[in-house]
Amino acid sequence: EEDMAYIDPDKIKSFFDSPLAKRMMRSRNIYRETPFQINIPALMYDHTLTDVKDSDTVILQGIIDCFFEEEDGFILFDYKTDKVKGNPQEIKDRYQKQLDLYAKAITELKGKPVKESYLYLFDTGEVI
Repeated sequence: EEDMAYIDPDKIKSFFDSPLAKRMMRSRNIYRETPFQINIPALMYDHTLTDVKDSDTVILQGIIDCFFEEEDGFILFDYKTDKVKGNPQEIKDRYQKQLDLYAKAITELKGKPVKESYLYLFDTGEVI
């Protein structure tokens, strides 16, 4: 009951009315809150690292909010539930690395590429 004070049913409805959600609902394979752990090149994670070799890796782990499968690849999207300030391109730029790393994880784990990635901003109902 305490959580109900933070939930806006209209924002949830707006998401399910969006073209992205409708596309997702047509998919046979929808993955939500998917944990992952992969090794990636250390410089892919942080290109500013100095004392590393090209062969050095780091373990990347996280939880992917949602991705779904279409015939020719996956569609990835990450929910942002807080107020995210800036114009849509600035917001996309801010989270692009996260989306790129999640896409790499999905491709490695599922063996099929991520063809599109998006952010869904619950605060504004925007898909970017």
